[in-house]
Amino acid sequence: MLERSNYKTKFFSRYFLYFKELKILQLKELFDITLGLNVKQLNFIKEKEDENHIKFVRRIKRHHIDLDQKQYFIFYFNKKKSFFTFKLMPLPQVSHWEIHDSKDYEQDSLIMKNRLINLFQLTSSNYNPHLDYYKLFNKNFRSKKENWYGLRNKIIEQFTDRWILYKEDSIEFYKQFYPKFYITFKFMYKDMQLYIEKSLDCSFPDFWFWYFSEYLPKKNKLYNYAKSYFKKAF
Repeated sequence: MLERSNYKTKFFSRYFLYFKELKILQLKELFDITLGLNVKQLNFIKEKEDENHIKFVRRIKRHHIDLDQKQYFIFYFNKKKSFFTFKLMPLPQVSHWEIHDSKDYEQDSLIMKNRLINLFQLTSSNYNPHLDYYKLFNKNFRSKKENWYGLRNKIIEQFTDRWILYKEDSIEFYKQFYPKFYITFKFMYKDMQLYIEKSLDCSFPDFWFWYFSEYLPKKNKLYNYAKSYFKKAF
């Protein structure tokens, strides 16, 4: 299954090899955590009516929180020091440049990391239809005022609605809120299946070789560390 072709992949800008090809998959991973919440502006990332799926993907950036452009994993975990943090986060292009223009970049970045960690705790929690999640989510966000200052009640309610829908049917969540992006993700997923089947119709065989042999094992290890490091919110 894991066979490398003779095609020589070029480096994408200054980023790590295959960072460009990772974008769709990593945006999906990040949306699975944030459910589309813009952790900079505290509103939701939305698809525009006048943009297709390609323009949407181009508009959403993976911001390198620590300005380390060689970083290609979403998480960083130091097992010896028991230290965990986020390295990448999804942002619309406008928010992305606003962060870089911030006069207090380090403090803003720390707050956004803490927000992402909290969202990771929430989206890692199991769903129980008998619980009042509107009350639980409001309590969660209000108990962390230092990180969620300015978060409106309306956004908390909408995030709760999204969380419940995602837990009940994640595909329906994407069809309802990010249908254009989901089209692109399905294309990548289909191409991955073609690679697994050793089909000559696969568009990115080199990328998938690297993804399965190098990226995925390390990514899964980081996710397992993260889940064991943080307690679930509920």
